[in-house]
Amino acid sequence: MVARSAEEKRGFAKQVWNSIPVLPAIDISGSLDLELKIIWSDLCSRKALPPTGVALGSLAPWILWHLWTARNNLIFNNRHLTSAEVVSKAIASAREWVTSQGVASRNLTPPIRPPPIATQGVCLIRTDAAWNETTKIAGLGWTIEESREVASYSRASRHVSPPLAAEGLALREARDRGISKIRCESDSAIVGDSSAKMREGYKMEHEFMMKVRQCGGFDIEHLMKTKPGCCNLWASEITKDKPAPEDIVLYARLGIHKYNMIQGTNLQLHGIEKYNVYRKVPYSIHYVTAVAKDPAAGGSLVTFQSKFYEEGFHVKRLTCSIARPKPGPHDDQAYSPLTKSEPEDKSALPEWPGDNAFDGKKHYYVVKKSELRKNDWIRLYLELAFFTANMSLPNLDLSKLVITKVAVYSSDENMVVPNERLNARNAIFYIKYKYCPNKNKAHGFKATRDRIAIVRRNLDKFSGDITLSFEGICEWRRTFL
Repeated sequence: MVARSAEEKRGFAKQVWNSIPVLPAIDISGSLDLELKIIWSDLCSRKALPPTGVALGSLAPWILWHLWTARNNLIFNNRHLTSAEVVSKAIASAREWVTSQGVASRNLTPPIRPPPIATQGVCLIRTDAAWNETTKIAGLGWTIEESREVASYSRASRHVSPPLAAEGLALREARDRGISKIRCESDSAIVGDSSAKMREGYKMEHEFMMKVRQCGGFDIEHLMKTKPGCCNLWASEITKDKPAPEDIVLYARLGIHKYNMIQGTNLQLHGIEKYNVYRKVPYSIHYVTAVAKDPAAGGSLVTFQSKFYEEGFHVKRLTCSIARPKPGPHDDQAYSPLTKSEPEDKSALPEWPGDNAFDGKKHYYVVKKSELRKNDWIRLYLELAFFTANMSLPNLDLSKLVITKVAVYSSDENMVVPNERLNARNAIFYIKYKYCPNKNKAHGFKATRDRIAIVRRNLDKFSGDITLSFEGICEWRRTFL
């Protein structure tokens, strides 16, 4: 098994440093070695945020130490740690060191004690967040204490509502663990702000978003001047100097794929015109206006609209509810919301079953190489899953993904032709691939490790919505075999 490349090691280290819950937040974007030499003293002086429990001292030396031990674990024990695990271990070590110093409690500001609350059977959640107003990046941290066991979490997130972001993520984590009784503690000033002010902000946002929905969400330029500051909605037009982000291009391709799958057409993405993004914890909505080319009509171009609902943390769920050529001014909106739909599948993704399992013809079908070229949407599924789980890697290049094997699982036993499973409404795609970031003409491919991606597809037979589920960004190292 080949070790991780130097480029991936640097990307992992940057991810660790940038996710430390300190104030001011850390944002290492350039050369890691150079920046650490320059800002080391500054890193050591940054204050650890609650709920880390590190009142004195610095987290930086402990982060450096646990990066080194994580490297040794990888080389000598073949054990992979996530960035969240490294940060959690560093916080625990720092907290243990502070405790061992025997600092007199009289030298510290006495904490504000909350009134006594019944704690039996109650999960205690402590949260905090640091927000950079210029970059709109928030550093989130929270702990979940249940039955005397404490789990620590941290995350950096872009385009979030800073006041309640950490609280929302923590509550969602508790919900995913099936916790029913919750007590939350936070030192966020906004959380303790007047409820009247918060209600007024929510009211303004709700009224504005009602206008956006009445316009369909796509052509909203005339509304943006009236957007309240508390509303996390962005509208962007694509120019030569401002190309579309990678995820927007992938979403546009997915919308066209859905349309082709349902209508039996062969439209192809030609370009992106504009996109609008509305973000709330824990979901986001994307409205993408693209240009599609129709080979069956002599390559004629058509404006194409797609709407996506993205949610989830450990398992990312991406739902495309609208995928259509742009309606004319007098056309009926054929894609109005439907009240009837199938139950959503929010279960955990299955584990990789092993290559021997694919020999079972009853439920599995191994895709031929010629079929991979014909069904290029399989590569789209991989690119979506890989981009989501590895977006922190430097110089991410999706063109350097190489698919080596694909197997499709479907529970339907009545399929006479095996490759019909490719078009099953509900299917799971097991994709084995390599990522070759050092590919070049002179040296070809540098040996890389096998990776896997597991993508679940659900196509609602009532609404026509297509939902893809794959690993979220916190679990990206599970993509290694």
